[in-house]
Amino acid sequence: MDFTRLRKAILPAAILLAGCGGGGVGSRNNLYEGTFAGTYSLNDGGNTGTVAGTVDTAGNVNFTLTQTSDGQTETVTGTVKNNGDFKGQVLSGGSTIGIAGNFDLITRTLTATLSENGVGTVQITATEG
Repeated sequence: MDFTRLRKAILPAAILLAGCGGGGVGSRNNLYEGTFAGTYSLNDGGNTGTVAGTVDTAGNVNFTLTQTSDGQTETVTGTVKNNGDFKGQVLSGGSTIGIAGNFDLITRTLTATLSENGVGTVQITATEG
């Protein structure tokens, strides 16, 4: 058998296959990439509203909270790791408040809470869909 000819045939095929991994149509770099929607509530009986936003291929989170009573909006930004850990901030009225939570891979749901002195805890739940 002529191994020189076989090597010449295999090498280009191996290079082609190595270049085909990931990044193609339908691939996800971050397991939580997608569009999410849900609700939020202030646990002290205060404001409630809706949540809508996206997680991009790098795990960057960009959500908008819209208050039910008056339509006021706040922005939630941050990152989610492939293990589901979420850390970010809520930008509200010129203030930045830390927020943390977890994305569940099976249910495709984010549950996150933040605490602000004197305000209570905000619970955010958003599901992909």
